[in-house]
Amino acid sequence: MDERKRTTRRGKTSEPQQRVEQEVLDLLVKVNLCELRAIGHRLLRAERADHSWQTTELVSEAYAKLRASMPPHALVEKYFLGIVKRAMYQALSDHARHRNAKKRQPGGERVLLETVLADRDADPELVAQAFEAYQEVAPLFTQQQRDVFEQHFLFLAPLEDIAGALHVDLDEVAKIWAASRVAVEHFLRMRP
Repeated sequence: MDERKRTTRRGKTSEPQQRVEQEVLDLLVKVNLCELRAIGHRLLRAERADHSWQTTELVSEAYAKLRASMPPHALVEKYFLGIVKRAMYQALSDHARHRNAKKRQPGGERVLLETVLADRDADPELVAQAFEAYQEVAPLFTQQQRDVFEQHFLFLAPLEDIAGALHVDLDEVAKIWAASRVAVEHFLRMRP
């Protein structure tokens, strides 16, 4: 019996093995990112028209679910896309359940990064939590999304300046900021 089966049967894996598994998961996500986005896009097309998630958020949520509790066979490449697709289904289901619960119970608090940007001194812990959430989601972002988010959120650069520095249309930078902001906000809300 190989080491992988022995450690999972006991219920725990060693810390070095967990690190290796996380690195393999990160690599599989990066290698298959286009396919993951295509799967997410197809799943979102089947959802209601006014769904609040975008493809990046769905992929981010599936990634977070896999990092939190990875099935033993998730790192086998031939099973990987199916497992991620299942995680996306679960994320959509959890999102719908959470959305419906918020409708029934008013007063749920929502973390908005725009609030954090407006008043950084109000809650430094919230700024730290937002940055930690960004670090978790960042591997799923394109380089341009990372650049826009980091420049605007971390360095407080205006979107106009970022557009000029990246040689990209301001409307495009605004869309990139909105998508990355929503993904980080979503991840921040889902954290315990």
